[in-house]
Amino acid sequence: MEGLPEWKRIKPVFDKWNDILENQVTFTLEDSEKHTGAHCRRVMLYSLIIAQRQGLSEKDKDALGAAAAFHDSRRLDDWLDVGHGQRAADAYADYCKNHGFEYDRRTYAVIAYHDCSDEAGKKAITDKNLEHGLLLYEIFKDADALDRFRLAANGLDIKYLRTEEAKGLMAFAKNLIGQMQGIKPVDTPDRYLIVVDMQNDFITGALGTKEAEYMVNAAAKKAREYPGHVFFSMDTHTEDYLSTQEGKLLPIKHCVAGTKGWQLVQELAKVQAERNGAVYDKPAFASLRLAEDLKAIHKERPIKEIELIGLCTDVCVISNALLLKAYMPEVPIYVDASCCAGTTPDKHRAALQTMESCHIMQRQHDRDFEEAVEHGAV
Repeated sequence: MEGLPEWKRIKPVFDKWNDILENQVTFTLEDSEKHTGAHCRRVMLYSLIIAQRQGLSEKDKDALGAAAAFHDSRRLDDWLDVGHGQRAADAYADYCKNHGFEYDRRTYAVIAYHDCSDEAGKKAITDKNLEHGLLLYEIFKDADALDRFRLAANGLDIKYLRTEEAKGLMAFAKNLIGQMQGIKPVDTPDRYLIVVDMQNDFITGALGTKEAEYMVNAAAKKAREYPGHVFFSMDTHTEDYLSTQEGKLLPIKHCVAGTKGWQLVQELAKVQAERNGAVYDKPAFASLRLAEDLKAIHKERPIKEIELIGLCTDVCVISNALLLKAYMPEVPIYVDASCCAGTTPDKHRAALQTMESCHIMQRQHDRDFEEAVEHGAV
């Protein structure tokens, strides 16, 4: 941190609240992999840098340091968990009371509403008429957002940041995560592997199949060892799924955001975390944002090839493959049949044939897998 221009000015506040975070703040979700003390520490750092760049007072910085130390301490899960902010705010208040610390209403409010929508959070903060309350709230929300790079390489969209200072910290935050998580540069940056919808609901859940279960380890091995970039798509629906066109044609509720069924299967979740792979939530079979991002990358630095694996061959794999081919007709696109599974074995094979007709070629045809299917072993 010594190379950080603001470090000397923010170090006393950082050290104070970091010591409390490390030695006195307890976490309800002790085994969390996403909302850890390290996450709180980075949020603290970003908050204080933004505050320093905005010329805020030591008291304001102290309020932000305290908010960062406690904000995720009372989570019950790693997903939406609306309400963890209020629980953490109460924990902060109890800490101040029990340890003789000066209680700051602004810190309490920032923690309590940081898990709410901006509309709800800003209204609540404004109604309380707190000095610099809204500004502290926006700084803190931005600092929390800057650490989304820990979740995925594309975890943060700049349009969601509220302050110019936070926008100026994006590269710093991304580099810091790379250093702390030991993320190594890829060997062949002109190659991309797209891991399609390897989620619990498509493997052991509502729409799971034995074929899908069979290929999980192969898909995880390929994604872990792939020499290029690894991106992940995730089928993502809302609670009103059954009222959508897809829900009416396929009336099986699945992959609702935040549920266990929506999450990546454990083997692939580990790979995504290890490689900090970009993640694309999509409400439909194919991801427009994925295609647009890859096209933009290709324009800036030509892509040598794209390869797809995942689920289901005859639905989301083929949809994404055809969309990518339409966006980038000159880029070779492949599919690894041994790391895919269809809704049925016949539809899997039919989809592979259809993709071949559209010049999306098979990278590897796993005869052992096909024979196992034919003999009813899977």
